[in-house]
Amino acid sequence: MDLLDPSRLSPGHWLADASEPISHPLYAILAALLTLGLIVGIYVRLAVGEMFGGHRFKQRQAASKRIWLLLWSAGTAALVAYSSFYYLRMYPRRLVAYGETERRRRYLPRPAAAATKPRRRSRRRR
Repeated sequence: MDLLDPSRLSPGHWLADASEPISHPLYAILAALLTLGLIVGIYVRLAVGEMFGGHRFKQRQAASKRIWLLLWSAGTAALVAYSSFYYLRMYPRRLVAYGETERRRRYLPRPAAAATKPRRRSRRRR
C-alpha cells in the first residue's frame, strides 16, 4: 500500500488490522513527532515567562496549552500500563493457546488422496 494512498483516510481503514509491519517508517516518524511535541510542551510550560515577557495574551495562550501536555502524559502512562498488563498477563495465555491449537492441528487426520477431488483431465486428444 502506498504511503499517500487516499484510502488511508477512510474510517474503515483505521479500524482494520494493520496492513504493514510495525517497522514501517511512518510509525517511527509519528513517534518522533509525538516525542518532539512532548519536549516542546515541557519547555513551554517551564519557560513561559521568559519566552513571552510581558505579553499577557501570549502567556495565557501558552498556559492554556498545558492541557495537551497533561493529555499526552496521561496517554503515555495508560499505554505503558496496558502494554505491561498485556505482556505480563494476556500474551503468555494467548501464546499457550496458540501452541495448543497448532499441536492439535498437526495431529488431526488428513483426508485420504482418494477422498479428494479427482484431478482434472485435459481435453487434448492423444
